[in-house]
Formats: sequence, structure tokens, C-alpha cells
Amino acid sequence: MAIYASLNAYSQDCTQASASQKPGIWKEGMKGSVSGIPPADLDRERKVVAAIHLMVKSKYSPTGVEANLNGSYDRPSGKV
Repeated sequence: MAIYASLNAYSQDCTQASASQKPGIWKEGMKGSVSGIPPADLDRERKVVAAIHLMVKSKYSPTGVEANLNGSYDRPSGKV
């Protein structure tokens, strides 16, 4: 018994040149983990990370990509 399958392949009209002309988008990624951080410290850390993201987004416009931003917060391990 023989089974044959036929698949049609479709490609995007995408080349390096055309991708560099398409506007990119900023997309917030998955929420990172939070572990062992006091609430007051976590709030300060989130504000700093949000300020960094805002600074980068204000000066950089992605082209041809989906730029993901995210973060995770964990207590220092104490190891150097």
C-alpha cells in the first residue's frame, strides 16, 4: 500500500531588502518570574526597567522585526 501526499509550499514575499523597508513593532513578551524580592525593591526595579525600555523605544525604531521586551526579577545569588 502506498500513500502519497502533496503539499503546496507558500513563501512570503520577503527579502533582506524588502524586510528593511517594513516597519517593525514593539511587543511586550511574557512576564518574567519574580522570586525572593521584597515588594518595595521589586517596585523600584520595575520602574528602572520601564524607564530603560522607554529610553530605548524613544530612540530606536525596529524595521522588519518584532522587537520583544520583557524582564524577570530575582534576588541576588550572593555568588560572584
